[in-house]
Amino acid sequence: SGPGLLRVIPGPITGTVQLKYAAGNGILLRTGLVFSRDHEVTVSDTTGLGVRTMVERTGHTWEMSLGISRSFGKHERLDPYAGMDLFSGRHSGKVDSLNEIVNHLGGGPSGTFTRISIEDAKNGFHAGGKIFAGFSYFFSVHFSAGAEFSWGGAYVYSGNWMTTVSG
Repeated sequence: SGPGLLRVIPGPITGTVQLKYAAGNGILLRTGLVFSRDHEVTVSDTTGLGVRTMVERTGHTWEMSLGISRSFGKHERLDPYAGMDLFSGRHSGKVDSLNEIVNHLGGGPSGTFTRISIEDAKNGFHAGGKIFAGFSYFFSVHFSAGAEFSWGGAYVYSGNWMTTVSG
Protein backbone atom coordinates (compact mmCIF):
# COMPACT_ATOMS: atom_id res chain seq x y z
CA SER A 1 0.00 0.00 0.00
CA GLY A 2 1.11 3.59 -0.58
CA PRO A 3 1.79 6.43 1.82
CA GLY A 4 -1.11 7.53 4.01
CA LEU A 5 -1.92 10.29 6.45
CA LEU A 6 -4.62 10.26 9.11
CA ARG A 7 -5.23 13.44 11.07
CA VAL A 8 -7.68 13.65 13.97
CA ILE A 9 -8.23 17.20 15.20
CA PRO A 10 -11.16 17.55 17.58
CA GLY A 11 -12.02 21.16 18.33
CA PRO A 12 -10.68 22.75 21.47
CA ILE A 13 -12.72 22.35 24.63
CA THR A 14 -13.21 25.72 26.30
CA GLY A 15 -15.15 26.65 29.41
CA THR A 16 -15.73 30.18 30.68
CA VAL A 17 -17.28 31.39 33.92
CA GLN A 18 -17.92 35.11 34.21
CA LEU A 19 -19.30 37.14 37.10
CA LYS A 20 -20.55 40.71 36.77
CA TYR A 21 -21.35 43.26 39.46
CA ALA A 22 -23.56 46.26 38.65
CA ALA A 23 -21.82 49.19 40.35
CA GLY A 24 -24.45 51.72 39.21
CA ASN A 25 -24.78 54.33 36.43
CA GLY A 26 -24.35 51.66 33.75
CA ILE A 27 -20.95 50.50 35.10
CA LEU A 28 -20.31 46.75 35.40
CA LEU A 29 -17.28 45.26 37.14
CA ARG A 30 -16.49 41.82 35.77
CA THR A 31 -14.22 38.88 36.44
CA GLY A 32 -13.81 35.66 34.53
CA LEU A 33 -12.10 32.30 34.59
CA VAL A 34 -11.30 30.41 31.36
CA PHE A 35 -10.03 26.85 30.88
CA SER A 36 -9.25 25.35 27.49
CA ARG A 37 -7.77 22.10 26.21
CA ASP A 38 -6.51 21.30 22.71
CA HIS A 39 -5.77 17.80 21.43
CA GLU A 40 -4.51 16.66 18.01
CA VAL A 41 -3.30 13.28 16.74
CA THR A 42 -1.51 12.80 13.40
CA VAL A 43 -0.55 9.38 12.04
CA SER A 44 1.47 8.98 8.84
CA ASP A 45 2.17 5.56 7.38
CA THR A 46 4.71 5.27 4.60
CA THR A 47 4.91 1.48 4.75
CA GLY A 48 6.66 1.23 1.40
CA LEU A 49 9.43 3.48 2.73
CA GLY A 50 9.58 1.76 6.10
CA VAL A 51 8.52 4.68 8.33
CA ARG A 52 5.44 5.08 10.49
CA THR A 53 4.99 8.16 12.70
CA MET A 54 2.38 9.12 15.28
CA VAL A 55 2.40 12.62 16.78
CA GLU A 56 0.07 13.61 19.63
CA ARG A 57 -0.15 17.25 20.75
CA THR A 58 -1.98 18.34 23.90
CA GLY A 59 -2.27 21.80 25.44
CA HIS A 60 -4.01 23.32 28.48
CA THR A 61 -4.66 26.96 29.37
CA TRP A 62 -5.97 28.59 32.57
CA GLU A 63 -6.76 32.31 32.48
CA MET A 64 -8.27 34.85 34.88
CA SER A 65 -9.56 38.28 33.88
CA LEU A 66 -10.67 41.48 35.60
CA GLY A 67 -12.49 44.23 33.75
CA ILE A 68 -14.95 47.06 33.57
CA SER A 69 -17.68 47.88 31.08
CA ARG A 70 -20.08 50.75 30.53
CA SER A 71 -23.59 50.39 29.17
CA PHE A 72 -24.74 53.05 26.72
CA GLY A 73 -28.32 52.75 27.98
CA LYS A 74 -31.07 50.41 26.99
CA HIS A 75 -32.80 51.27 23.71
CA GLU A 76 -36.10 49.40 23.66
CA ARG A 77 -34.81 45.80 24.17
CA LEU A 78 -31.22 46.40 23.02
CA ASP A 79 -28.45 47.28 25.52
CA PRO A 80 -25.06 48.07 23.86
CA TYR A 81 -21.88 48.27 25.97
CA ALA A 82 -18.08 48.61 25.73
CA GLY A 83 -15.15 48.15 28.07
CA MET A 84 -11.79 46.57 28.75
CA ASP A 85 -10.37 43.48 30.46
CA LEU A 86 -6.93 42.67 31.83
CA PHE A 87 -6.02 38.99 31.93
CA SER A 88 -3.25 36.62 32.91
CA GLY A 89 -2.83 32.89 32.87
CA ARG A 90 -0.69 29.81 32.52
CA HIS A 91 -0.43 27.41 29.63
CA SER A 92 1.24 24.07 29.13
CA GLY A 93 1.87 21.91 26.12
CA LYS A 94 3.08 18.42 25.42
CA VAL A 95 4.13 16.69 22.19
CA ASP A 96 4.58 12.92 22.02
CA SER A 97 6.18 11.61 18.85
CA LEU A 98 6.54 7.88 18.15
CA ASN A 99 8.60 6.92 15.08
CA GLU A 100 8.88 3.34 13.86
CA ILE A 101 11.55 2.66 11.26
CA VAL A 102 12.03 -0.66 9.44
CA ASN A 103 15.36 -1.32 7.71
CA HIS A 104 14.55 -3.59 4.74
CA LEU A 105 18.22 -3.99 3.83
CA GLY A 106 19.19 -6.32 6.66
CA GLY A 107 17.82 -8.90 9.05
CA GLY A 108 15.81 -11.02 6.64
CA PRO A 109 12.59 -10.34 4.76
CA SER A 110 11.03 -8.20 7.50
CA GLY A 111 14.24 -6.25 8.19
CA THR A 112 15.28 -4.70 11.49
CA PHE A 113 12.90 -2.61 13.53
CA THR A 114 13.75 0.57 15.45
CA ARG A 115 11.31 2.53 17.61
CA ILE A 116 12.18 6.10 18.62
CA SER A 117 9.98 7.96 21.11
CA ILE A 118 10.32 11.71 21.68
CA GLU A 119 8.39 13.53 24.38
CA ASP A 120 8.49 17.35 24.63
CA ALA A 121 6.81 19.40 27.34
CA LYS A 122 6.75 23.08 28.25
CA ASN A 123 4.95 25.49 30.57
CA GLY A 124 4.45 29.21 30.09
CA PHE A 125 2.74 32.38 31.26
CA HIS A 126 0.77 35.07 29.46
CA ALA A 127 -0.67 38.47 30.43
CA GLY A 128 -2.42 41.14 28.43
CA GLY A 129 -5.49 43.19 27.84
CA LYS A 130 -8.36 43.65 25.44
CA ILE A 131 -11.02 46.15 24.57
CA PHE A 132 -14.48 44.93 23.71
CA ALA A 133 -17.91 46.01 22.55
CA GLY A 134 -21.11 44.04 22.70
CA PHE A 135 -24.83 44.07 23.17
CA SER A 136 -27.54 42.31 25.09
CA TYR A 137 -30.99 41.78 23.63
CA PHE A 138 -33.68 41.46 26.30
CA PHE A 139 -36.50 39.00 25.62
CA SER A 140 -38.14 40.04 28.86
CA VAL A 141 -37.23 42.08 31.94
CA HIS A 142 -34.99 39.33 33.36
CA PHE A 143 -33.79 37.33 30.32
CA SER A 144 -31.37 38.36 27.57
CA ALA A 145 -28.92 37.00 25.01
CA GLY A 146 -26.08 38.85 23.39
CA ALA A 147 -22.73 38.89 21.64
CA GLU A 148 -19.37 40.41 22.41
CA PHE A 149 -16.48 41.27 20.08
CA SER A 150 -12.97 41.94 21.36
CA TRP A 151 -9.47 42.93 20.24
CA GLY A 152 -6.31 42.82 22.32
CA GLY A 153 -2.80 41.61 22.80
CA ALA A 154 -0.68 39.73 25.28
CA TYR A 155 2.87 39.15 26.41
CA VAL A 156 3.59 35.44 26.18
CA TYR A 157 6.47 33.64 27.88
CA SER A 158 6.61 30.21 26.30
CA GLY A 159 8.90 28.53 28.77
CA ASN A 160 11.60 26.05 27.90
CA TRP A 161 11.00 22.78 26.10
CA MET A 162 12.14 19.69 27.98
CA THR A 163 12.86 16.81 25.60
CA THR A 164 13.13 13.11 26.45
CA VAL A 165 14.29 10.69 23.74
CA SER A 166 14.21 6.93 24.03
CA GLY A 167 14.63 4.20 21.48
